[in-house]
Amino acid sequence: MNQLESYLRQPGLLRLWQAVKRKYESLGRIGGRVRITQLTPEEREAIGGLLAANFTGLTNCSVELARLDEILRASRFHVGLVEALHIIFAGNIQTRQENAAAAAHAWEEFFAALAAVPQREVTARWLTELKEGRGNGYRTLLSLYRADPALARSTLQLCLQALDGLPLWRQTRTRLPVFAAELTGNPHALDRNTLLGRLLLQGILFVLGAGTDVTSAEAQREVWRRAGLEGDDMSSTVAVAGLRVLPDDPRAEIFTAAATTRSPLLLPLRFFEQKTAWAMQAVYVVENPTVFSAILDAATKADIPPLVCVSGQPSVAALKLLDELTATGTTVYYSGDFDWEGLQIGVRLAERLGAAFRPWFFDTLTYKAAPYGLPLDAPQAQRLASLTIPWDRQLPSAIARRGLVVYQEALVGSMLASLSLSCVDVTA
Repeated sequence: MNQLESYLRQPGLLRLWQAVKRKYESLGRIGGRVRITQLTPEEREAIGGLLAANFTGLTNCSVELARLDEILRASRFHVGLVEALHIIFAGNIQTRQENAAAAAHAWEEFFAALAAVPQREVTARWLTELKEGRGNGYRTLLSLYRADPALARSTLQLCLQALDGLPLWRQTRTRLPVFAAELTGNPHALDRNTLLGRLLLQGILFVLGAGTDVTSAEAQREVWRRAGLEGDDMSSTVAVAGLRVLPDDPRAEIFTAAATTRSPLLLPLRFFEQKTAWAMQAVYVVENPTVFSAILDAATKADIPPLVCVSGQPSVAALKLLDELTATGTTVYYSGDFDWEGLQIGVRLAERLGAAFRPWFFDTLTYKAAPYGLPLDAPQAQRLASLTIPWDRQLPSAIARRGLVVYQEALVGSMLASLSLSCVDVTA
């Protein structure tokens, strides 16, 4: 290390140079001043010597960068402040403007490497939109790019190839997992929880000119379908029992046999590809599978009520079923848990089903009469306070005052009585 380096890198000047570096990189020029607080004896001596000033007894000091530059140029070393900073920090100096220019250059190179990938005009337009910082998927891509540019490039390349190869261009249909396997070798590569799946969905929205609001699984499935990609229609299911169809429906015997044996049916989304002639009926919909089973336990083949279990957040299959039932004039009596999640499900179904929705053991009177519950924690209480229940606006405040979460299972006896059913010993 030569004399200049040794002098500049003395420990007593370290904090000064670090502060000067930050200021210079921020301004992009020599200007402004830096303040060093809680000076040590070593720093008072070193900084005072550099500035030819007496810092005895001082705890803080303020140094102008322009004055520091003059002092260094007039010293025996004859170097400017910028040159000194490069020596001290081994060239690791880059101003905000230089960083911005480098970032802009890297962004241009990123897209230049992908410019030849799109084979369709609309795919090329999407790539241009992304490059210019707008359009569907820009935020998703930018987040990925900042974390891992190489992964961002390979992911976007696959998206462009996928958009060019969408079944809609050939007016055909393909299962989404099959399309994903053909594209990447992985049938789950385009699942909704993958980066590739999320980005491609945004690309398809651009191609379709369909906006950006696709947060629900149902809405996303519709976007894929419009692109010619059919989702998994077997995993999304809904449990039913006692539902009635008109006698001329080709599947009427299945529902009749299931009702007479108290057998539930698990209907996959694929079931709804064929139109069903549902009879108009009052249907009881419950949130939890154990409540569904308890009602079946108490029913006989003669009095089994029409039942649907959504099993928490309703699946696409469940929503499809409820839409079809209400289209016939069916009234839906819905019961859920008296907690944030349960009430939120009820609100969404009430908004979706409109006049066909009826709360069933899902109001303030029921809640107050419930004998048991669990303590309501603070986060749930805060969320409940912001929730509006359209069929019973007093319910959130009633829950907050009592401070208990009540689950459906505690209400089974009352539900059975309302259906003229009796509790049974399932172990007998």
